[in-house]
Amino acid sequence: MNDDVIDCPALHQQSADYPFGRRVPKTVRMLRHVTPDPMPGIGLAFLDQDKPIPEASAEALIPVWTNRHGAVAAVLPDGQRLGLKPDEFEVVEWLDLGPPDPLPAALALLKRANRYVSVHASIGGQKLGAEITEFIASAGRQVRKGE
Repeated sequence: MNDDVIDCPALHQQSADYPFGRRVPKTVRMLRHVTPDPMPGIGLAFLDQDKPIPEASAEALIPVWTNRHGAVAAVLPDGQRLGLKPDEFEVVEWLDLGPPDPLPAALALLKRANRYVSVHASIGGQKLGAEITEFIASAGRQVRKGE
């Protein structure tokens, strides 16, 4: 991984609701000036009082950190993170994760097929069920080996 890439959860795993497909935001352009939203009851007391209030200026190009659900935070020069709403930025540089790894999907399909065969074999097709189960097990071994 490049030194200028911020390691973040989205590079390693994405939830089912991840909005960016097989890409992870790397750099954003701020569409407006952004500061932290005050929390009800405590205002900005949650911020580190020894550091300046984090802010991002309109038009600034800022590297970002993204969680596995797609929430984006600006990473400021002093290391502080500033959570961003989707209408506050536009992505100008992406990290392409490439095609998804087919192995987990193939193994899930084999497990589903195995459950289906097991149910049908117990209904009365034991010999056929055993043959199909062995075929599925053999296919699973081939998938694991990458054949």
